[in-house]
Amino acid sequence: MRQRAWSEDIRLGIRKIDEEHAVLLNILNSLEDAVAQGKENAIVRKAIDELMLYAYSHFATEERMLREYGYPDYERHKEIHEAATRKILELADVDEAGSPDVSEVITFLTDWLINHIQGIDKKYVPFLVAKGVV
Repeated sequence: MRQRAWSEDIRLGIRKIDEEHAVLLNILNSLEDAVAQGKENAIVRKAIDELMLYAYSHFATEERMLREYGYPDYERHKEIHEAATRKILELADVDEAGSPDVSEVITFLTDWLINHIQGIDKKYVPFLVAKGVV
């Protein structure tokens, strides 16, 4: 797997959201490092838990911001977050069941995060910027 660095192609220009996206990417990279270094399952599990908790927190922040400013596609955006949450929980459940494929979790989350930022999240940027959010 290749780690993904923060770059301009995933920067939205909304400071709070960009900061949280960068943290998510850093957590994913740390998780990948732990797996590559053959860290114990308990350390990897802790990193997955940290990632999941931060992702949920980020979704809540983003949804709160979109709701507060009256983003017209808020409900759809929230549904996309809920679908990602279900997938994260599904992957975590497989891990808990003793059939860990941490690389699948990392690949899914990295791909999802990058694609979500570049596609779905970029759609709300003009709306929030017009509302004075930067």
